[in-house]
Amino acid sequence: MSGRKVLRGLRCIAAAATLAAFSALFLGVSGAFAKWLAALAKLEFAPALIAGDLAVAGGILVMTLLFGRLYCGVCCPLGALQDLAFLLAPHKAQAAKCARTRSLARHAVLAAVLAAGLCGLGWAWLEPYGLFGRIVSSATLGMPAWAVAAQLGLGAAIFALAVWRGRVWCNWVCPVGTLLGALSKAAPLGLKIDPAKCVACRKCERSCRAGAISIAGKGEGGKIDPSLCVQCRDCSASCPVAAIVPRARRIPAPQTAKPDGQKPDSLTRREFIVGAAASAGAALAARAADEKTVDGGLADIAAPGIDERNAPLKPAGAKSLRNFREKCVACQLCVKVCPNRVLRPSMRPGDFMQPEMAFDKGFCPPDCTRCASVCPAGAIAPLSAAAKLHTHIGQAVWHAERCLAATEGVNCTACFRHCPAKAIARVDGGGGALIPVVDAFKCIGCGACEHVCPARPMPAMTVKAFERHLSFDKMGEGDAVAEAASLIEKGGKACVAVKDGVIAASRDGRGVAPLLDILDREPENLRGAILVDKVIGRAAAAICAVGGVRRVYGFTVSDEAADFLAAHGIGCVARASVPRILNRDKSGLCPMERACEGLDDPEKMVAALRAAIR
Repeated sequence: MSGRKVLRGLRCIAAAATLAAFSALFLGVSGAFAKWLAALAKLEFAPALIAGDLAVAGGILVMTLLFGRLYCGVCCPLGALQDLAFLLAPHKAQAAKCARTRSLARHAVLAAVLAAGLCGLGWAWLEPYGLFGRIVSSATLGMPAWAVAAQLGLGAAIFALAVWRGRVWCNWVCPVGTLLGALSKAAPLGLKIDPAKCVACRKCERSCRAGAISIAGKGEGGKIDPSLCVQCRDCSASCPVAAIVPRARRIPAPQTAKPDGQKPDSLTRREFIVGAAASAGAALAARAADEKTVDGGLADIAAPGIDERNAPLKPAGAKSLRNFREKCVACQLCVKVCPNRVLRPSMRPGDFMQPEMAFDKGFCPPDCTRCASVCPAGAIAPLSAAAKLHTHIGQAVWHAERCLAATEGVNCTACFRHCPAKAIARVDGGGGALIPVVDAFKCIGCGACEHVCPARPMPAMTVKAFERHLSFDKMGEGDAVAEAASLIEKGGKACVAVKDGVIAASRDGRGVAPLLDILDREPENLRGAILVDKVIGRAAAAICAVGGVRRVYGFTVSDEAADFLAAHGIGCVARASVPRILNRDKSGLCPMERACEGLDDPEKMVAALRAAIR
């Protein structure tokens, strides 16, 4: 076997492996093999460029500058799909007859994609890797029938065009192909036609799947357009006289004179500027028409319903709606790996097919980071389970008019029991019913409460999306205490517990009732914590002792409380000190202090406080 056929065979094997690997990935292959395939996805050009992976993107650019569009011929799954279609009924692609029209079309599309990306509409519209993923996985994403039909119809059109004329999509539409084609014009290791050997049999022209070859005639040779050639080597293998040879440098093909008044084949500067301006205007108009406050969830309107959100919800690691929109290539890989079916494609024009979150079929567990681990474009940054637990993508909102506890007096505890962040408490809403209250400082927007809420047709708990995600990283002890003090002074909190560098619990209210509520509902957040409180008397000190508080920071601390805390090994820092805690009109001892007067056992003191409150 000749070296020409060996190179062609290796190229075919690599392209077939690319097609098989990405097809398996988007069809939902599982196991250790899936992790390897997900890592392979991060080697695609556009996702790597968007993610800022300079090693991968730079390597592909260098390869293109040396060999031409080898990436398109070997590494692109959409290109491999078109090659498969072309093999079914190979025909000559029209190269010379429509070169000018094709050049105008492909550069206009590239300008439109660049304009859309720079306007914040994202880069996913025609990016080949993401487009292949949407086509292959569309029927398994739970989308509306019209959206599935649109994606499959586009895939069928690309396939049919490839059967008819080879890589039509690559050379007329694909922005990545146009960009790499511009770089490949200087590739020294591409191919050229030796006019001295060429016999004008046109076998190379008929076998070229990219329509890159144009034969002038016997003895005149021909030209291979390096901006179209995908280095498939079919021409080299089919040439009977070995006239397709490597080139050490690019040699321009002979040009024939044009009739007077006829324009050259190449795209003029004026045509490019006009096309780019028109495309930019279209992109700006599309952005102005985008309604980002309209919910794009795709779940069926059934129990539980999906409420209209203020903005689309994006997974932890997305950082913000703008960051996600600008980076996501809508390949649906995160949708495929989501174990709880929380992610699904959007149907809005501004972020069409980009994933967003809905909680009718599941919620987003704080310890699941699978979507971040497979995202090839950096739209969902990798993060640990601990970091995700402190990343707030939204906040639960309670709708009293829907809640069964508020409207029917039902003793419903669904949201309270299932909240993984323990951000929901139950308080007396009057009439003996306990209603949920959301702690905004602890809620991370995971959607568990919305998913489990039994209210119909719409849940009583819904998640309001944050356009910019909030990340509460662990702070130093001094910073955490300062933050807690600020919550009391500016945020109206009565007491705040700080543990492990984060705000662990906080309550509104008066007296010792808020602190006692933390002890009853979240005792683990008091154990070993620092308590910041407005007023610390013996009553509050007893609760701290029972709860295992490590240190107390009080705005006002009584001398009796300081001595009590010291006796139980609890550190105390006071802004101001008083002998005893008096009632509001200063006419006598505070009722809670009086309730535990004469007692020294913390447990008995807390029991006396509960009795006094009742």
